[in-house]
Amino acid sequence: MPKTNIVGQSVNRKDATRKVTGRILHVGNIEMPGLLHVAVLRSPYPHARIIGIEKSRAEAMEGVALVLTGADIAAMPDVDPYFGPAFKDQPILAIDRVLHVGDPIVAVVAVDRRRAEDALELIEVDYEPLPVVLDVLEAAKSGSPLVHEEFKPAGVFADLVHIEAGEKSNVCYHFKLRTGNVEEAFQEADRIFEDTFTSPPAQHMPMEPHVTLVYLDEDERVNVWTATQSPSFVRTQLSTTLGLPMNRIRVRVPSLGGGYGAKLYGKLEPLVALLALETRRPVRYALSREEEFQTITKHGAVAKLKTAVKDGAITGRRCEVFLIP
Repeated sequence: MPKTNIVGQSVNRKDATRKVTGRILHVGNIEMPGLLHVAVLRSPYPHARIIGIEKSRAEAMEGVALVLTGADIAAMPDVDPYFGPAFKDQPILAIDRVLHVGDPIVAVVAVDRRRAEDALELIEVDYEPLPVVLDVLEAAKSGSPLVHEEFKPAGVFADLVHIEAGEKSNVCYHFKLRTGNVEEAFQEADRIFEDTFTSPPAQHMPMEPHVTLVYLDEDERVNVWTATQSPSFVRTQLSTTLGLPMNRIRVRVPSLGGGYGAKLYGKLEPLVALLALETRRPVRYALSREEEFQTITKHGAVAKLKTAVKDGAITGRRCEVFLIP
């Protein structure tokens, strides 16, 4: 009989040899005939209106297959130019306004990454800087400059379905929890402590950056190789964004070079899939480390705590916690 008890024994991982010899498959290792590469021009402003984009010189550059803007995407009748898991607050490419430093504005597709990056230097964007809100406590106040002019709920999460589209606020979700009589605890307390704690946004920092490769097969199906922790969600999101039935989309994930939550939901997939559909060739986009920090972070937080203490015991606490997406 085969030996099945492995408890107490040293067991090698099946993929260990391929990993330590560098032979394991990652999206960045995949090569295909005619593969094109992407570079993206990103906003230097935290908040600005896009007045105009001049891209003709980049389009005329040898080796450049496509230069795409948010306005181009907005004109595509079957494409939803916005996506996101909770709210559709992420444009595939910025339309009208940029909302943070690093917001993607123009995508260049070329025969190699260097050529695509060189083409970015030929693109001119005219901006009108707009008022900026940089502090979460200020952002939550009435009258603060709006990051998003209205809510566009994605309708995915059950605990957010009550949020109505069109609301105007920087507070996307407000959750309350009440237990006991905290005011009475403060009145009877021997001492009251008030503290404010902050946790800055942080990048998850997997060794493998976000990277996506998309190609069309012989039946015109959209095939996606991507570094994601949620391939089923990405498939559903691409179907909604591109206006394609899910049986026309296949999402595959080879070995993942780390994620830690940074690679949940869609990130690059809507843009790369659209570029592959427009060029009819395989397209890959891998973020630089700088772009990683501009694309996804762990939420920062500000927590304001007021604590009542009586006879050496905590008898009440009021917490106001502001998360910074």
